[in-house]
Amino acid sequence: MRRGRLARKYMAVLVALVAGILVASGAIELRSSYVENEAALVALHREKARGAAARIEAFIHEIELQLVWTTQPPLGGPAAALAQRRLDGVRLQRQLPPVTELSYLDAAGREQLRVSRLTMDLIGGQTDYSAEPKFREARKGRTWFGPVYFRKESEPYMTIALPQVGGGVTAAEVNLKFIWDVVSQMKVGTSGLAYAVDGGGALIAHPDISLVLQKTSLAGLPQVKAALAPAPGTGEITIARDVAGREVLTAHSPIPSLGWVVFVEQPLGEAFAPVRASAWRIVLLVAFGVAFSIAASVVLGRRLARPIQALQQGAAKIGAGELDHRIDLRTGDELEALADEFNRMTGRLRESHATLEQKVEDRTRELSESLEQQTATSEILGIISSSPTDVQPVLDAVARNAVRVCGGEDALILLVEGDVLRRVAHTGELPLIADGENRRRPITAGSVAGRAVLERRTLHVADIQAESASGEYPDRPRGPGAEGFRTVLATPLAREDTAIGVIVIRRPEVRPFSDKQVALLQTFADQAVIAIENVRLFKELEARNAELTEALSQQTATSEILQVISSSPTDVQPVFDAIASSAVRLCDGQHCSLFQFDGELQHFVAHHGVEPATLAALQARYPRPPQRTTVTGRAILDGAVVHVPNIVDDPRFPESQTVTAVAGYRAVVGVPMFRDRTTVGAIFVVRQEARPFTDAQIALLRTFADQAVIAVQNVRLFKELEARNAALTESLDQQTATSEILRVISSSPTGVQPVLDAVAENAARVCGATDALIVRAEGDVMRRVAHFGALPLVLPEVRPLTRNTISGRAMLEGRTIHIADVLDPAAVHEYPEHAAINARGLWRTHLTAPLMREGAAIGAITIRRAEVRPFTDKQIALLQTFADQAVIAIENVRLFTELQARTT
Repeated sequence: MRRGRLARKYMAVLVALVAGILVASGAIELRSSYVENEAALVALHREKARGAAARIEAFIHEIELQLVWTTQPPLGGPAAALAQRRLDGVRLQRQLPPVTELSYLDAAGREQLRVSRLTMDLIGGQTDYSAEPKFREARKGRTWFGPVYFRKESEPYMTIALPQVGGGVTAAEVNLKFIWDVVSQMKVGTSGLAYAVDGGGALIAHPDISLVLQKTSLAGLPQVKAALAPAPGTGEITIARDVAGREVLTAHSPIPSLGWVVFVEQPLGEAFAPVRASAWRIVLLVAFGVAFSIAASVVLGRRLARPIQALQQGAAKIGAGELDHRIDLRTGDELEALADEFNRMTGRLRESHATLEQKVEDRTRELSESLEQQTATSEILGIISSSPTDVQPVLDAVARNAVRVCGGEDALILLVEGDVLRRVAHTGELPLIADGENRRRPITAGSVAGRAVLERRTLHVADIQAESASGEYPDRPRGPGAEGFRTVLATPLAREDTAIGVIVIRRPEVRPFSDKQVALLQTFADQAVIAIENVRLFKELEARNAELTEALSQQTATSEILQVISSSPTDVQPVFDAIASSAVRLCDGQHCSLFQFDGELQHFVAHHGVEPATLAALQARYPRPPQRTTVTGRAILDGAVVHVPNIVDDPRFPESQTVTAVAGYRAVVGVPMFRDRTTVGAIFVVRQEARPFTDAQIALLRTFADQAVIAVQNVRLFKELEARNAALTESLDQQTATSEILRVISSSPTGVQPVLDAVAENAARVCGATDALIVRAEGDVMRRVAHFGALPLVLPEVRPLTRNTISGRAMLEGRTIHIADVLDPAAVHEYPEHAAINARGLWRTHLTAPLMREGAAIGAITIRRAEVRPFTDKQIALLQTFADQAVIAIENVRLFTELQARTT
């Protein structure tokens, strides 16, 4: 409603004032004649141009004067001189802001120093300017003013170069924005203007900067041409056309030192407008305008001054922080609206300030609480990671942080042990109840902690005394200190839907905990559960690792003993020694003794860790019949383990007590050795302390006993095999192949294939056959398991076990079959299937011997010749021997495999 009044007031006043001034100026000018008016205008413009030229020349001259003292030679060496020149340049730039860059060129024209506002200072740049005008002209001993140029196409610059005393040149880059300001700020009527051109007529300063940036040349204008190169006998041009083609009143003033010219121009119509009206009318109007403007100024100034001052004072108070201050104006215009807007803004600021303070305070408090919670959580997690085997430090830290962060007076942590709760941690100022809350309390729904465990939920009791008085918690702790707390918060420690404990925080006054504190206590409860679970899992892992380590040690010992067995097939003593050593090491014994029993006498065969005196006594006492008065004798006779935790207290073994009393032994164990359910020996281990052997250790000793029996059996079997081979070697000593086969048998006790390959090779070679094959029976079929020779394998690897083949009949009838010529009609008729396979006659003579074990054929060995040449009786007997050796090899592997199965 009041919008726009103030603008109209200002416009009316300003128009009146400006019109009055213009009319007054015109009226004064119109008092003179037209010529005088023109002369006056020209003189006025010339004076303005002269003033502008003087200011520009003074500006340049001042810069030149200031540059003169930088040309003086500095004192000191070259480095000090450069430093001094740099300091002079910095000072000059501080005194003369238009100087943006100052350079020092040495006598050779190379730049030694550059001090700049726009770029980094440069020392020793060595750029060569010897061919530049600023160096060449200044070297002539006078100041050189360079042409105007534009840096970054925005502001005019020029170079001023002065000769240095003693050689060299000082060059300054000067910002000519001052000149542009001079001509731009010069007011010439309403639309008049001023501008400057250089000696070539190029525009260097103009209110329209775009003409300057376009590097406009005004050398073609008559007034510019006449000013730069006046013709003899011609006067000054005062009326001409400007760059836009308008007629203007023009005047100029040169700047001799720079070769520039400043022009002041005003449109002709505007310049002579006042003359075109009647002088008297103008005078009257001027007089009226002056009077009106004076009156209006007085009135407007008074009316505007008071409300504006009030606004200023009110704004200052509001800016100083007096947000309760109001500006009271009743002007009825925009000033009153502005005052009202100030008041509304002040109210909003006051409201926003109050709200902001509250928000900042709330946010600060939230951040502090969050930081404290994160610090507590980090502390607890750090303790959990640093204490993987002990939960107590974690529980203490949880209780301590629960009190601090949740604002409780004290905190307790109780763990479930059966049907009671045991206190494991406490911190705070509230006293503990002396009667028995102390460490244990029953788990009942009549107490806060018990109910939290039973119901597996958080309980928050604002006033426990009031609740107890109403019968809600009848089992709460009683006694001294029980009345010292009022508000209680209990959170169960839950693991997989099972409460394993509870954490309780208390306050002595009735002050309920906040939801955030309740949630935080639940977080602490989760951390306590994590710590408890971590310790439990770590201990289980340690126990499991200990079991695995023990099992690995036992398996390693078993493997070592098996290696000794395999590496000592003819001597059982290394096996006994290894068993004795491993028994002492793995069973935590003091010493171990091994005994063999031959059915009548008990022989002392091995030991480990036995003292010399005790060893001598044992060697003197044995061999002897086993006696029940000794541990090993009873173990052999009863065929059972004899375990005595303290031999001194057991009257059944008086003879062993005599020996152990001297040696100082207490715990003893005797484990029998069995072969085919017959006791063949015993292992005896003792300890100095009365500490029973574990079931695992006794089981390990049983394993050692079985391995000892296996070793004895292995040696016996190996010796029997050697005897059998010796007999074969004696009967067939002329055939070196037999010894080679036996070597393969002895070197491969667990694999029959090398033996079969060796038998096939030697059978073919020794018996003079073209090739040899070995097949083994597998139910109703026979499988080729070895082959040696040049004949191709036309027979399938697996074929039926029938009488229609020579090998099948030899196995079924358990006899050796010798066919001189398999292509003989009688042989073809007798073995039609065989004849079909050998239709091409790849071999002619055929000899097959069955591999017999306990009257049954388990395979067959065949040798063949490509030509018809029957085998001799000696070769037939030798093939039967090879068959027997193959059977022995197969049996040896079977027995050894069975022995290994018993040891694993």
